Amino acid sequence: MSAAGPAAADDDSELERLRSEVRDLRARARVYPLISQAQGLLQERYGLPDGESAFGLMQRASQRYNVKLRTLAGFVVTAPRPDGREQLWFPRRVRRNPP
Repeated sequence: MSAAGPAAADDDSELERLRSEVRDLRARARVYPLISQAQGLLQERYGLPDGESAFGLMQRASQRYNVKLRTLAGFVVTAPRPDGREQLWFPRRVRRNPP
C-alpha cells in the first residue's frame, strides 16, 4: 500500500460528507419557505406571539403524531380556512389536554 492510500480514503470520506451536507442544505432550502408560511398562518390564526411559538407548536405535533414537519406544514398551508362563523379550523376534532 502506498503512502497516498490512507490520504485518498480520507479525501473520499470528506468528499462524501460534503456531498451529504450539500444535499441536506438543498432539502432545507426547498422546505424552509413552506414551513415559514405555515408558521405565519398558525401565528395569525391562533394569536401566537411569534414565529418560534408557531414552530414549537408544529414541532410538538410532528413528534407527537409521527408526521414529518414538512408534511404537517404542507397540510397547514393547504387546509381550507374556516368561514367567519367558525372559531376553529377543525371543529369536530376531539380536544385533549397536552401531555
